[in-house]
Amino acid sequence: ALRDASPADPLTPDALFEATRESVPRHDRARDPNWEATWRERADRLLRWLALVDLAEEIEEVETGERGEPDEEGEPDEEGEPDEEGEPDASAVAYVAGDAV
Repeated sequence: ALRDASPADPLTPDALFEATRESVPRHDRARDPNWEATWRERADRLLRWLALVDLAEEIEEVETGERGEPDEEGEPDEEGEPDEEGEPDASAVAYVAGDAV
């Protein structure tokens, strides 16, 4: 999934989850009533780790799927604003393979 991503069509954590959803072990589904949220979070963490070791490149995007433009002060748009822990909103971040940029 990550190799097929491009700057025009990057991979989001939700898209990675959807692409790998059928691979989630049955026992994980049975023991965790919120397994979908758990595995979406795992997809997000995996993409962040891949970016940390330069195997993926982070690309900020807005709900339309396009990169967010800075506002008048040169700041990122609200969609990409960090949360309380300083992390960008997961729905506003997508990834491409590190060599795709």
